[in-house]
Amino acid sequence: MNLEDARKLPPEAQQVLRQRAVAAVVDKGRSQGEVAQELGVTRTAVNQWVQSYRRRGASRANHSGRYLRRWGLSSQKPATRAREQCPKTVQQWLATQYPALRKQAHLQGGEIHWGDEMGLRSDHQTGTCWAPKGQTPVVEGSGKKFGCNLISTLTNRGTLRFQVFEGSFTTEVFLEFLRRLVR
Repeated sequence: MNLEDARKLPPEAQQVLRQRAVAAVVDKGRSQGEVAQELGVTRTAVNQWVQSYRRRGASRANHSGRYLRRWGLSSQKPATRAREQCPKTVQQWLATQYPALRKQAHLQGGEIHWGDEMGLRSDHQTGTCWAPKGQTPVVEGSGKKFGCNLISTLTNRGTLRFQVFEGSFTTEVFLEFLRRLVR
């Protein structure tokens, strides 16, 4: 197939030509020169299309990411909040009850501790890895899986207290943590 100038084709036909060229080079591993000759375009054009594809990481047919970025959005890890949380109640508590609690703690020489509990696992996978398309990356790890739990508190001044424990988070575990915290 010999084309005088592929730029004279309608935009839809140009897009199909670019997609065929990129698929032949990227997915099938064919040479850019071979693909250019087969499609009747220059090797330079095929090279530019492949580079453009690799810079974007996806074909032009998948444009949702570009639209979202254009609208001022970015990919982010979301924060989690309890569905049961009532923001109005929280704001009311912070405005009315918390100042009195803070004053009482100051007068009695006490500290206010903000607490949380969480589970930890040795096989927890965070983040992502890059690999060639169709070749799933492998991260080596131990086949011996284990887990533990953690309860912690943090004061407004940055004092951290924690306890690591195995098993379920029970009332007895919590009371033991509080006893250690008071000591």
